Amino acid sequence: MEGIDIIRQRFNYAEITTFRDYCRLDEKKPSNGTTFNNDIDDLDDFEGFSINSFMRPKLGKIVTFPPKRNNRKTHYFHDNNEVQEKTQLNYGYLNPKTGNVFITTNDKHITNHYGKPLSELRITTIERSIRRNGDKVTIKIYRRYKSRNANAIYFKSRTDVTSITVNMVTGNFTTLIYGKSSKSNIKSFRTNGFTMLELLTKGGGPLDIKDLVGIDSRVYGEYKNEFNNDSFVAALRDVFNLDTTVPYDSKSFRLDFIGWFVKQKKIKVSDHYQFWLQNFYPTEKFLKKNDRKLIQSILDMIQIKSKVTIKLMHKHPDIDIVSLARLCYFLGENYSKYIGTIEPRVFEMCKLSHNPNNPSNLKSTIVSNYKEHKFLIKDIEKENIIRILNGEDIGSRNFDTIVNDIYDHFNMIDKLREYEPNLYLKSKTYREFHQEHLVLSKMMSMVKKGWVIEYQFADEMVNEIEKPLKTWVYDENVEPTDEIITIYPHILKREEEYDEEGRFMHHCVASYSNKDRSIIVSLRNEDMSDRATCEFDCQTGELIQSKSFCNAKPKHMFYDIIQQLQPKIDKFTKMGLLKSIEKRKVPFMINGVEVIVPNNSPTLIEQLYDRQMDAVEF
Repeated sequence: MEGIDIIRQRFNYAEITTFRDYCRLDEKKPSNGTTFNNDIDDLDDFEGFSINSFMRPKLGKIVTFPPKRNNRKTHYFHDNNEVQEKTQLNYGYLNPKTGNVFITTNDKHITNHYGKPLSELRITTIERSIRRNGDKVTIKIYRRYKSRNANAIYFKSRTDVTSITVNMVTGNFTTLIYGKSSKSNIKSFRTNGFTMLELLTKGGGPLDIKDLVGIDSRVYGEYKNEFNNDSFVAALRDVFNLDTTVPYDSKSFRLDFIGWFVKQKKIKVSDHYQFWLQNFYPTEKFLKKNDRKLIQSILDMIQIKSKVTIKLMHKHPDIDIVSLARLCYFLGENYSKYIGTIEPRVFEMCKLSHNPNNPSNLKSTIVSNYKEHKFLIKDIEKENIIRILNGEDIGSRNFDTIVNDIYDHFNMIDKLREYEPNLYLKSKTYREFHQEHLVLSKMMSMVKKGWVIEYQFADEMVNEIEKPLKTWVYDENVEPTDEIITIYPHILKREEEYDEEGRFMHHCVASYSNKDRSIIVSLRNEDMSDRATCEFDCQTGELIQSKSFCNAKPKHMFYDIIQQLQPKIDKFTKMGLLKSIEKRKVPFMINGVEVIVPNNSPTLIEQLYDRQMDAVEF
């Protein structure tokens, strides 16, 4: 069956920049070997605009003509001299509002400049439509950009298409992102991909297309008349039978569409279902298996479905499911036995930490990163984890932070069991856990059989990153005071530095010393009494985490420093210099003296562990 356009809105316009053609370019003789004589460039009045009544605008631009490299003619004029001379081309059009650019929708104007060597063209076509083809409805945005510089013969073009195709019977939808240019060709399809749906319906989506031309443009009226939002919204609401009594934007449409999807798929939902559906759509396989109940299907999909977790999800609709799943995976097959003994007040701290307006692929994160951990956890350790969580000294600490600490703790135990097989989690309170964590961090750096890891970085990067930075001191109301403080960034380069940072800050950065995919920068005040530890990804430059003492959030002044530091990080990431040049083993040193570690490492560990724990005053 032939498709039918429910509505189609299309706008095509060109931005034309012309240059004065005083004579044939191949006969021009540059003045002083560089530019034309400016005396002939007096540009009187254009469009009622006298350049003498304003500050003198830029009259043109400097160009060079490329040498002819092969038989294919890509430019009108070439310069085959060994050194290409520079020539000034002066604008042939000036306007007080649009400058040197003439904007038009007249095809005759546009085609008239196709063959003119001294005309630059930027042609933009944008179209949005709703089209029905049988049971399917497609909402599409099409953009095409063509451009040609002065003296060039051929146009460069780029086409971008985003669309959502919906089966009006089944409710299933397919999203498409397509981009084609001379350098790349991208095509991405997703079926029932809610993360992609959000990307397509954010600002710039079907209902929020940003104005392509300014309000002062001579074609602005034509543009707004063609892209009539009221007409498009009315068509959209009519297709999906949506509420017509409220103002509409892309977010409203996305939420209404999710509601329509739930209705079409006959999914049984609870509170916060928009977030759960956008981030954890369980697919038809799990919906069928779980009587189309959304929460049960999600828990089944991430393999933590039980009476206990179902009850928790309904009682705490904003629960942090990522941390809950990680804890269940830690506790093994009998996780429900342990989860059921956790006091209700603990889950009051287990709040959703992911912003629903900025969804990430949480489903993939949970299953791929956490499910298949290789930690061997004893029953007594599982019981101790529950005691720690239920302890009064846990205070109001974030649940996800505690779970992260537990993960890091067992990561250290797993590595140290190579030297001490009987090592296990002994703590029963959070305070004991914290002290044990510090001991393990120290052991991680001490037990390396006489050598430690050292990273070598580019001197240029180190010198720039470690330059002192200044910021204000903030008061208790997080308001800047008149006091200025200097902060000294320091890149951790040796394993001993990781160990010292971990012991001083009471966190587990010592266990990151062998993680060469990230770089650790310690932000310190002058006497090093106050610090913040920051981890940056060497590939992307992204700030992975920043921690203060005992994994608390850093003071506000450190966030100012991070903002100053981030452009430098981004700069060296792009240069490929953030990652270490060399990672090597060097003799283990304490205060500059090489340490010889005995061969009987397990005995050393036992002595160190017992000595450290005996010194702790609980």
